[in-house]
Amino acid sequence: MDSGIDVLVNNAGIAGVGDIESVTFEDDLRDTLRASVFGMIQVTQRVLRFSGNRDRARSSTCHP
Repeated sequence: MDSGIDVLVNNAGIAGVGDIESVTFEDDLRDTLRASVFGMIQVTQRVLRFSGNRDRARSSTCHP
């Protein structure tokens, strides 16, 4: 019997960057990219360490 994680459905992320003229645009965009892109990559990398049979392991990513 294999042990570990066989499937990852990564549905984390945020959306909500305002107008480009906004004073907080860069910070909002940075937060969005940090969560939606880099967060997804980090979760996937960490889960892959625990995937059981790597031939069967699958990952799916959903963006908001």
